[in-house]
Amino acid sequence: MMGRRFRFQIPSVELSRLLVPVLMQADGPESRTDLPAVLTEVRLDRTLIAGASDPAELSFEGDVVRVQSSTGFRSTIDLEAATAELEMDGNHPADAFRFHLRTLAALLALRMGGLLLHSSAIARPDGAVVFLGATGTGKSTLASFSASAGAAILSDDLNAILPAAAGYEVYGMPACALATPLATSAGAFPLRCLYHLAQAPEDRVEPLSPAERTAMLMVQSPFVNMYAQTTEALLHNAARLARMVPMGRLHFTESMRFWSLI
Repeated sequence: MMGRRFRFQIPSVELSRLLVPVLMQADGPESRTDLPAVLTEVRLDRTLIAGASDPAELSFEGDVVRVQSSTGFRSTIDLEAATAELEMDGNHPADAFRFHLRTLAALLALRMGGLLLHSSAIARPDGAVVFLGATGTGKSTLASFSASAGAAILSDDLNAILPAAAGYEVYGMPACALATPLATSAGAFPLRCLYHLAQAPEDRVEPLSPAERTAMLMVQSPFVNMYAQTTEALLHNAARLARMVPMGRLHFTESMRFWSLI
């Protein structure tokens, strides 16, 4: 990649399907000039010196978001102009590229009235089911169970929830929490319900209050849930999603009996 310049067009209306080829074809995916796009320019600079003390910090100047990393990359995202630029020193290009695109996806989802959620998602004939929870709560386990039962997996780590003509749609992100990735399905799937996960000795669904649902959605919205500049939009989008889509806490065992509950 040294000495080369890359340009990727990422239509924000189809985040998942169009971010996947960007990551998988880093040596030059075809341009998608037929769709509204965010242009990402990626440059390698061996002299890049990042000044951030944390692995990655976001700063906001109106519609411009700057990401600075102590590990050797920085990026600039202009949401109004629909442009994005990444500079990296070449030491960890895959990590820099991945973080940049996921941050971009989170900001675009928020701007579009949706959320990028730390979650796993499966697609069934009656719609997509999204499972929320911190690392270790069973998101990938449920995805594996569901795959063995014949369900389509969207992603076991990150999924974008975007407003649609009727309700919301789910897009699986190019992210995987398992050492051996699951086969995933690309495209948009209508969202049927969301569940916050809790491993338990019995299978049951616990109802949640609107405040609990909103809080859980905000907690599981990485990249944008730590900054005052995104709090208002995050709260608005999470509260609207919590009102419009059924959501509960799924207590589950490894018996697969939870399928009858969802």
